[in-house]
Amino acid sequence: ILEQAGAAFRNIYFDSASDAGKFVLGIMAFPTTCVVDRQGNIVGEPIMGGIDNDEVYKQLMKTIDEIIAKDQK
Repeated sequence: ILEQAGAAFRNIYFDSASDAGKFVLGIMAFPTTCVVDRQGNIVGEPIMGGIDNDEVYKQLMKTIDEIIAKDQK
């Protein structure tokens, strides 16, 4: 379906019985942004909706910067 629609983004599928699958079943808004560290841990709260204003963008970048800083220690 995605190929026929010409979708150029990566589609990720999780088995609904897995921890990730159980997590995504609770996502109620699309798009939803989840930040994941190198160990696969979800960091912070999911961001519901688009990254379409400065406040949300700045919070996302702060979370990413914190993960990178921890990873470099």
